[in-house]
Amino acid sequence: MDNSSLSWIEPLGVIICLILSVIFSASETVLTSLGHLKTKHLVESGKKRAKLLELWLSDPNLVLATILVGNTVANILASFITAVYIFRVFGKAGESISFGLLTFIILVFCEISPKTYAKYHAEKLAIPAIFLMKIFVWLLYPVTMVLMNISRGMINLLGGKVSKEGPFITQEEIEYLINVSDKEGVLEPEKREMLSSIFELSEISVKEIMVPRTDMVRVSKDTPFEEVVKQIVECQYSRIPVYEGKMDDIVGILHAKDLFQYWLRGEKPVDIGKIMRKPYFVPESKKVDELLKEFQQKNIQLAIVVDEYGGTAGLVTIEDILEEIVGEIRDEYDEEVELISSPGKGVFLVDAKINLNELEEKIGVTLPKNDYETLGGFVFDLMGRIPKKGDEVVFENLKITVQEADHRRVLKLKIQKQEEEKVADNN
Repeated sequence: MDNSSLSWIEPLGVIICLILSVIFSASETVLTSLGHLKTKHLVESGKKRAKLLELWLSDPNLVLATILVGNTVANILASFITAVYIFRVFGKAGESISFGLLTFIILVFCEISPKTYAKYHAEKLAIPAIFLMKIFVWLLYPVTMVLMNISRGMINLLGGKVSKEGPFITQEEIEYLINVSDKEGVLEPEKREMLSSIFELSEISVKEIMVPRTDMVRVSKDTPFEEVVKQIVECQYSRIPVYEGKMDDIVGILHAKDLFQYWLRGEKPVDIGKIMRKPYFVPESKKVDELLKEFQQKNIQLAIVVDEYGGTAGLVTIEDILEEIVGEIRDEYDEEVELISSPGKGVFLVDAKINLNELEEKIGVTLPKNDYETLGGFVFDLMGRIPKKGDEVVFENLKITVQEADHRRVLKLKIQKQEEEKVADNN
């Protein structure tokens, strides 16, 4: 048999090696992307050959080692066969061409493309991937075990530890488990919402849950002792910010228990500047989950929120954070506040503090989002000034009237849904 009749064997060998490289690369991404919970869910699904995935759960190191050995051998063989073939056909001049071409093919067609596809189709490809990998685990077992033992020995020498446990459970997997449990009726809706809220803390900024500066209860550093006691009794807060000079210049936090210790002993008048505690400032952009950790580490329950210019934007307490998880928390001193009521069709009396998302849900409208979170902030933005009682403004088919306001803020508003004909006449 002459050389010309064997010329197809080398290209075929390269193609086979590249196909194997694609299989190993895709399988690696499929199994590592799938995660522990989804893998377990597939094993228990009853699908044909799904039980094979137990190998990945029980010994992921063996499977990964097999994939790495197989992929490396396939790529080396492809490179070697290509180099021999090119050298025989084109001579020494073809060496650089073969190296560049094969590198491009392996990177694009054997690594990037299959891994990208596998990442987004992990569940669909999981069973075929583990079926093929089980065959290669059996074929390459002697080589793989020798290399794994050498690797373990080196890791132990360096003081490391090799675990045989499966992949760690990620946040994405826990959210997946919550959704599956909810769909199957295993998890109660209230518990599902609570668990989901915990993960959402990392997406919520302090600005979204803080008490705005206009609603903050504050006392001046120069306020007489008796007046401070009276104010604490009236507001029923255990901690109050203390300002000096301007109301936004917060210099301390007064704890009611510190004040009452002096009052009960009859040691009055007391300079509140001497018993107030150092305030803790946080930027309004800080995420709520980060703030919760800081509250726990520093053993504090209240922080003053500052804007990008360093001015006081509001305050946030640990109760505000907990309410994001479990919903509104009320104690025996809290009065039930109705944020929205409807005295007639298309008419709504609304507290200015209501969140815009809640308002949209309650009355079925869509409002623009900007640097405000509440209806009061929205109306302030529309008017470009502090609204006064009796002021009216029209936005699309909504007529908004200020019902109550003081010199600093709007308190209550009336919203009327207008008919399309009336809106056209007004325009």
